[in-house]
Amino acid sequence: SFLKPSTTNTPPTPILLLTDARDTTNQSLADLLPEIQSTQTPIYIIPLGSPRKQPDLAIRLSPDQSRIITGQQTTLRTTITRTGNTPQYAEIILKKNNNIIKRTRIHLTQTITRINDIITPTAPPDSHTLPNQTAIADYEVQITPFPGEQNTTNNARHAFIEINNEKIKILLLENEPYWDTRFLIRALRADPKIELTTIIGLNNRVQH
Repeated sequence: SFLKPSTTNTPPTPILLLTDARDTTNQSLADLLPEIQSTQTPIYIIPLGSPRKQPDLAIRLSPDQSRIITGQQTTLRTTITRTGNTPQYAEIILKKNNNIIKRTRIHLTQTITRINDIITPTAPPDSHTLPNQTAIADYEVQITPFPGEQNTTNNARHAFIEINNEKIKILLLENEPYWDTRFLIRALRADPKIELTTIIGLNNRVQH
């Protein structure tokens, strides 16, 4: 409607068009040219953006387990994503409870780079936990921004792991132990999350 010819003698108002140059209607611009020319309306087009992706480094952090027992290990997984023309080398800093525990210079050869760290989360020094209470271990990974990086809000991420002092209590009763019982007992005792109590009987089976 704004392209309708003016019914007065006043000159048409110029139109400033900001565009990202992306076509969402699949309509040919040639169909619009006669209508635009008939109104004699000056249109000034300013394209925005660029076909090139903005250079950026982004990082993500996730533990395999968000809740563990004291002394238990888990894997901390770091994912670095490259966008655009970024440097091939970057420094990664890993912190636990606000203290640096690892500093690594890595070669970013692909769009996505993954780093896995086996960790044993511990509570912060100022955290005093009693039995059956939990503490929170705070892990943070940072990637050093490269010169001229526009978005640095995605250059650091946190992961919080809950540490519980209470173990899973299991009572195992067996009157006629066999090899499978011994195997089960060894497997349960090897799990740091389990507190196992076993009662083994050596009497003969009584038939009723």
